[in-house]
Amino acid sequence: MKWLTASWNNLKTRLVGMFLLFSVLLVFSVSLLIHNQADDALQVSVENRLTNVALLKEAELNRWAESNKSTLRALAQRPLMREYSVQLIKNENSSDADRIRALIIQDHLLPSLAAAGGFQDISLIRAEDGLILASSNPDLEGKYRESKEFFLQGREGTYLGRPEFFLGDERPVLHISTPLQSPQGETVAVLAGHTDLDEISKIMTQHREFSRTQDTYLINKANLMVTESRHTPDSAHRIFVFTDGAEQCLKGNSGSGLYLDYRQISVVGIYRWLPAWQMCLLTEQDEAEAFGLISELTRSTLGIGLLVTMLGVAGGILFSRSITQPLRELSRGVEEISRGNLDPSGGSGYQRRTGRAGQEF
Repeated sequence: MKWLTASWNNLKTRLVGMFLLFSVLLVFSVSLLIHNQADDALQVSVENRLTNVALLKEAELNRWAESNKSTLRALAQRPLMREYSVQLIKNENSSDADRIRALIIQDHLLPSLAAAGGFQDISLIRAEDGLILASSNPDLEGKYRESKEFFLQGREGTYLGRPEFFLGDERPVLHISTPLQSPQGETVAVLAGHTDLDEISKIMTQHREFSRTQDTYLINKANLMVTESRHTPDSAHRIFVFTDGAEQCLKGNSGSGLYLDYRQISVVGIYRWLPAWQMCLLTEQDEAEAFGLISELTRSTLGIGLLVTMLGVAGGILFSRSITQPLRELSRGVEEISRGNLDPSGGSGYQRRTGRAGQEF
């Protein structure tokens, strides 16, 4: 301990220590300030980017739905389609029924099905009782849909359903329907289409190659994942999501935050409630990837801080020398004077009085 006390009592050691302490405090303060500001700025940037992705997906999803609704409306407004539908309803049990049905399917339903790009099948349903009179899928003809919401709503106007399990199908389907009126303006039938939910999954997965962990998916009001997640194969209609983001979204809110996703991994998440779909859209990115730049910035800041500290120590050494060297010389001069030598540089007192040997001033 004596050598430590002696070193601390040494002026040079004190000066170097003060420079070192000042450098460390400066580097720590600047690093902490930069880290906090960068962390806040990066989180805002990540959330803005994910929000833009979510808005883009929502817009594309709505565009897809509007395109399919427009297809059905255009089909329902064709003069021949309206005329054939009225004839089929009036002559359902006649010998002409099969011929009229074939004209409807071959000239209208199948071409519209091929052009739409989103329907699996399109059916003509009698408005009176929900009987499927004609369909691009022959297995559906002769069945009734009188109690189904898409039929009831489709008699009143163009209706966009929600993904749901439907009797006879092995997977959830989404229906779009619209009324078909006679030339006199009476609603005589409903055009309804099963949409391909794989198309919605494709919309959700587009442009995710720019990130290793970014994921966008839909969940319904039962917390069930409706579209595929990049992290889990065949996740649609199998995985239930009970995250903080999902909980807030299913309350009808839209926002963002840090939370654990369905894999229990921390993510930056954007959630949006889609009223027209009665579903939640979630766009998420792993926190580790989203804030990876912060780690790089921290390492860079620490490297610069180490360099600054070394320069501070070197500066402290040089500064201490510039102070301690004159003090040492002064101390030696005082010691010489105390011994009676009035010329600490080595000359005699007589020489200092006379200016040169043997001659006084």
